[in-house]
Amino acid sequence: MRRRWWNGVLGEVLVTLAVLTERATAGRRAVVRWRRLRDDALRAAHGRGVTEDVLAARLGLSRNWIHTVVTRSANGQDGAEVTS
Repeated sequence: MRRRWWNGVLGEVLVTLAVLTERATAGRRAVVRWRRLRDDALRAAHGRGVTEDVLAARLGLSRNWIHTVVTRSANGQDGAEVTS
């Protein structure tokens, strides 16, 4: 499968957005809102082919934490979890 050149570029832009939102959080409600946006950007960047190692290095967070974020669905639930 051929990767489109803009996937890498867009992935890098999304990582930059995640970094900026990580550094710009202040206030309890703002922290929740910005971190949700950051996590969405991380998931999108990972979906565009940016590795977990690159995400972790750029954000200064552990690879395990990044893995937890990118494998969790946007609503905070584990994808394998079934609710009734």
